Amino acid sequence: MKTSNFKPYFYQLVIAFIIDIFLVNIFVSLISVPFINTANLNKLTDQNIQIEKSYKNKEIGFKDYLFQSLDISYDINRNNGFVIIFELFIYIFYFIVFQFYNNGQTFGKKILGIKVVQNDEEDKLEMNNLVIRTLLINSIFFKILSFAIILFASKNFYIYSSLIITCFQYLFFIGTVIVIIFNKDSRGIHDFISNTKIVRCK
Repeated sequence: MKTSNFKPYFYQLVIAFIIDIFLVNIFVSLISVPFINTANLNKLTDQNIQIEKSYKNKEIGFKDYLFQSLDISYDINRNNGFVIIFELFIYIFYFIVFQFYNNGQTFGKKILGIKVVQNDEEDKLEMNNLVIRTLLINSIFFKILSFAIILFASKNFYIYSSLIITCFQYLFFIGTVIVIIFNKDSRGIHDFISNTKIVRCK
């Protein structure tokens, strides 16, 4: 498939990303249902809802609300370790393996007529380019880091590190959007690090 020298429109990048995340999350949700401890999950969810109500009713402060929510989040993730591993596997397979062997396109990119290419060679894409790009833009690096902390660290360490990881994740995402908007080739931070860019297909 030939590529165009014209950069993709911002809406193409956004819609393609939304389509891909939606498809992956739907697939993960459907497959992982039998492995979820529904009773325990509902119990923890109810606790989280109660904490939100207490915060809205000003019965607890923001600090208590935040740390109690993270405490429940830790318990939920610990009880759904298989689902997290499966989700990571699907993300890696879809955004790296499938995209690499599908000429730099996911379903979302194919629908919007765009593809990932190597920045200096538009007809070539290496697997390592996609690995680095996917770890960053799809937050897989942050998810792997959070899961490793859940497995090997204490709950208190998870709570504090989760705040730091979430902040870095949002800052990276916001920074990437800003760079894409103002860069002439619509390249984000992840593209500069992985030596890639997205182009429109002819």
